Amino acid sequence: MLRLSMKPRGRVAVVTLLSSWLLACATPPDERSLVERLPAEFAADLPCDDCVALREQLQLRPDHVFIRRQVRLENSVGAQGQPSDAVGRWLVSADGYTLLLESVEGERWRYAIDSATRLRPLSEQPAAADSVTLKRTSRLSRIEPQVTLWGYYRTGDDGQLFAACELERDLIVAGGRGVEALQQAAAAGPEALVAVEGRLLVLLATTEQPRRDGLVVSRVLQVQPEASCDMPVTNQPLLETRWELIELEGQPLAEVPGQAQPYIQFQPDGRLVGFTGCNQMMGSYRRDGSGLTISQLAATRRACPGSAVLELLFSDALNGTRRWHLLGDMLELRDGEERRLARFRATPEQP
Repeated sequence: MLRLSMKPRGRVAVVTLLSSWLLACATPPDERSLVERLPAEFAADLPCDDCVALREQLQLRPDHVFIRRQVRLENSVGAQGQPSDAVGRWLVSADGYTLLLESVEGERWRYAIDSATRLRPLSEQPAAADSVTLKRTSRLSRIEPQVTLWGYYRTGDDGQLFAACELERDLIVAGGRGVEALQQAAAAGPEALVAVEGRLLVLLATTEQPRRDGLVVSRVLQVQPEASCDMPVTNQPLLETRWELIELEGQPLAEVPGQAQPYIQFQPDGRLVGFTGCNQMMGSYRRDGSGLTISQLAATRRACPGSAVLELLFSDALNGTRRWHLLGDMLELRDGEERRLARFRATPEQP
């Protein structure tokens, strides 16, 4: 069975899938085999409730890595929203009829393998999307997905490398404004596990090297000196944790001495409570997997000099939230196009 390296949504672990999921080396029916013709890309326009269509591109590589991109088509002339990317590992069931994707975020998708050139998305409940077929394209698109990965930084004969736990391979560090921070993070020790955000590249082959994957490092998110790819990084639970605001609209939030930081807390009964930096706040939320919507926000009416702009931006970020991501003790809220609206860090309850 394939051992998948998972992103630490509560763990950095190598997990073994259920015995019903086997490597594609098991011989499926010839007409359903995907593995003889990889790499490959499949694409289709899927139904969308609030847009013209959701364009999906799925690339499968022979090393069992996939790249999945979805882009909203906003109108009939083809205006596109921000792409939503996922990267991870793929498997084919033992009978050769079903493809399973598992992203480094822990999300899963299933596709029926109708043939080596057609894939059909499957959902837990019958939906219109189940009748849509992704068709094999004649060529691979250039997709450079935004990713968040855990791994180790080191230098070698190939230069600077990032050993990505989830993808089980070395990525060549191909620049980016976060490289210096990555080097500094590695100073915590050669075995320090680092979470980075960046852009995945496919580097061209040379006469000395075959084609390699690269990583443009945007920023370092966390450093865990005591963790490893085989040992869990403990995620804080979403519910009942006090999440203190540390970043809003991409800008770090400065701490004010003697003043409490803004925070939110999700209650198990669907209520949201928090503090804006001036006023107590309350509302409700609804969670569906990695989907999250916040509504019915209300706050007390205390006046605090200089706090009005922060309160407005904080409220807008919460109202615009559609997805959530956990990374150790860090929570990110994102909109429907995966743009990061706010970032929080878990903090102890105040006395």
